[in-house]
Amino acid sequence: MKISIALCTYNGEKFLTEQVNSYLTQTRLPDEVVVCDDCSRDKTVKIIRDFAARAPFLVRLYANKTNLRSTKNFEKAISLCEGDIIVLSDQDDVWHKNKLEKFTAAFETDEQVGLVFCDGELVDENLISLNISAWQARGFDKKKQNLVKNGDGLAIILNSNVITGCMMAFRAKYKDLLLPIPNDIQDVIHDYWIALLMLTVAKVNIIPEKLVKYRQHSGQQLGMSVTTKTPESLREKIAIKQDFQSQQLRLEDFKKRLNDRITAQGENYQNNKKDLLNELNERLCHTQVRIKIAESRKLGAPLIIKELFTLRYHRYSNGWRSVVKDLLLSLK
Repeated sequence: MKISIALCTYNGEKFLTEQVNSYLTQTRLPDEVVVCDDCSRDKTVKIIRDFAARAPFLVRLYANKTNLRSTKNFEKAISLCEGDIIVLSDQDDVWHKNKLEKFTAAFETDEQVGLVFCDGELVDENLISLNISAWQARGFDKKKQNLVKNGDGLAIILNSNVITGCMMAFRAKYKDLLLPIPNDIQDVIHDYWIALLMLTVAKVNIIPEKLVKYRQHSGQQLGMSVTTKTPESLREKIAIKQDFQSQQLRLEDFKKRLNDRITAQGENYQNNKKDLLNELNERLCHTQVRIKIAESRKLGAPLIIKELFTLRYHRYSNGWRSVVKDLLLSLK
């Protein structure tokens, strides 16, 4: 079993050396590191070249001619990997020395396991612990972990992605399903897309250990197309509507990709995935209803009552809490 690390870089000189040095201390070394640099203007490329000269494994550096941005850069790195297992890596974390060993063992336990992910320790810029793990920060408790392990994790991931890119790995044989990665769906980046698709076609193995020092620092990009001049109640309705519309786009694109995959695999595969498609259709219907509730005060209450009787509030949202939230929203 050959292991590839897909590392994407962009102006990463501040933390990059610590990240790549943590590859060197692995108890199970990678077979290759594929680096795609996205037009860095600092010393990132030099750091990678120096690293390649001293690494006991193959390091392949690809310098983009134009800036692809994160999602498409990871798409490129994944496509260039030649190993059986692809491990994603950010440029600013530090891996525990047994990360690759643990991941390799998790795949070797079952050939049907297609995706493996672990927990991570949140640290500040200086690698000082923030005394909380990535799973704790995202509410990924024992109950949700068991749902994922038992093959029922799709609803959890659709609501909130708990599978962070730097803490995941997947079998390379699924590249044809995963690529290309869409970059025109709001709030969907490479790790979320990979998690969604892999949860539908393969077993998932989770490692309840913090195997990555997940560095928290400035530079995260957030955006909201709602101005502060808009009245507060309207801002809330617009923001909620945008969130539901984003969910709808994710589901529709996800459904299309899955349909294509099902069609290509033949009748037996189609029969096995009928329940999943029905589930996606139901979730899409629920999301579309909640968009209408956010749009119309007049139709809000009747739609909520009707939707309540379908039980979809309890299956795809937060039950009565979401009902009350929509009722209050419809009165604004």
